[in-house]
Amino acid sequence: MDEVVLARAALYDGKTHSGRCMIKVGVLVECGRDGLEVHMCHRICQLLSEYCRVQLQLDIVPMDNKSRLLEECGTATRLLFAGGCERVVILWDERPPWPKMHESLCWHHERERILREL
Repeated sequence: MDEVVLARAALYDGKTHSGRCMIKVGVLVECGRDGLEVHMCHRICQLLSEYCRVQLQLDIVPMDNKSRLLEECGTATRLLFAGGCERVVILWDERPPWPKMHESLCWHHERERILREL
């Protein structure tokens, strides 16, 4: 049986501003202060900066776990925008390494929940 994977629509799908020298981006991740996602985001932004020739200033906010990220993303996002971020990325896993087996997992419902928080 084939599995169908559908991409989710981005909240912002515009072009980068090639004439600008620096863009401040906030990133919410569901790991601790020195977690894998923090290192991964730094590396991805380094590669994007080189490719797009735009300097990205990162403000990464580790939210420790998925539950906290889903509950507090609205407040954290507002603080990032108030702190000068032009874009905010919210990054989470559908199935964390230590899931609660009774929880139903669905990116669609989690995305809707995040959008309500914003």
